[in-house]
Amino acid sequence: MMYTQSLEHIQTNTMDELVNVIETKLKPQKYACILHDKDIDEKGSFVNPHVHLMMTFKNARSIANIAKLLNDKPQYIEMWKGNANNGFAYLTHRTKQSRTKHQYDPNLVKSNFIYQAELDKIREDVMNSKQILSVSVLLDAFYDGSISKEEIENKLTGSQYSRTKRQIDDIWSKRMQKQAEIWRAKMIAAGEEIKVIWIFGTAGVGKTSFAKDYAEKTNRPYYLSGSSRDIFQNYAGEHTLILDEFRPSVLPYQDLLRILDPFGEQVMAPSRYHDKALSCDLIIITSPYDPLEFYNVIFGKPSTHTKNKIQVDSFDQLLRRLMLIIKMDNHWICAMEFNRKNYNFAALPNAKKKNPFSNINRPETSPLNKVDLFNKMFN
Repeated sequence: MMYTQSLEHIQTNTMDELVNVIETKLKPQKYACILHDKDIDEKGSFVNPHVHLMMTFKNARSIANIAKLLNDKPQYIEMWKGNANNGFAYLTHRTKQSRTKHQYDPNLVKSNFIYQAELDKIREDVMNSKQILSVSVLLDAFYDGSISKEEIENKLTGSQYSRTKRQIDDIWSKRMQKQAEIWRAKMIAAGEEIKVIWIFGTAGVGKTSFAKDYAEKTNRPYYLSGSSRDIFQNYAGEHTLILDEFRPSVLPYQDLLRILDPFGEQVMAPSRYHDKALSCDLIIITSPYDPLEFYNVIFGKPSTHTKNKIQVDSFDQLLRRLMLIIKMDNHWICAMEFNRKNYNFAALPNAKKKNPFSNINRPETSPLNKVDLFNKMFN
């Protein structure tokens, strides 16, 4: 059985008290329960916190009896049809139908068995099933998130992979889009915005090293853009995005504005075979151009007569999206702000640090190592 009830309407005051009722009155053979407080509806609004309790019994029990012991109404208890494992997996949204919902931490589940170990066993049984050798079953498992992209590729033979590569890419793109929609909806519901940092400076000052160093401090995966021909080719849903050595020719200006919009709707970044749904809350741009130079390369440098007209508004669309602008040279890292009077960037006071990332501050390969490497090429 699955018991579902709003937190405010359960008869016990706490989850611990509910667990006590389960163990002393209901006495199921197996149970697990969790509080869902991060679910989002189709409109992007948070759903009221509610409890899910999955139970199995050694002998038949009536819903009416269980409802009475829970001091609640029978309509809040569902007789579970099918494999009970699906019910237990649903508690953390690890089922096919719930993969697009918030994925709850298994450690939040209260149960009379080791829940994480049970999840691992369910997944292992699926992976080791004879049926999983079917390509269609593999694709279904990949679509609902039971297996990863790497796992499905490892399970397929070379000929199977060549025949299904397009399908795998289609499913991967759809999964990323669903995950991105959920991520964006959570950000909007929480009133959070995308943080955009623009770092500019000449070659060798360490822009990329600085961006990667900061991204690594977030303790989560980040994506560093690749070839300028398809910069989002290998993007896989990372929440931190580094657009490295970014130039005006890489993306159309309007696409850039949509990607950087702090409160915009879900955007699809252009890519060669499948546009990529972005799930970013931190975007770092490194470029040899400051934002104004970047804009001027695209649209031409405005004359003094047009600075307050349409072109300035277009530049403002970019400027408004940048939370922080940083200039780097061989010696210093400085926070900058746009001076509208002089129409240029000026350093912010009290926002200047020595630059440890530039080439002059990083040790070069010793001459001995260079000689050794040279000689090894002839050995």
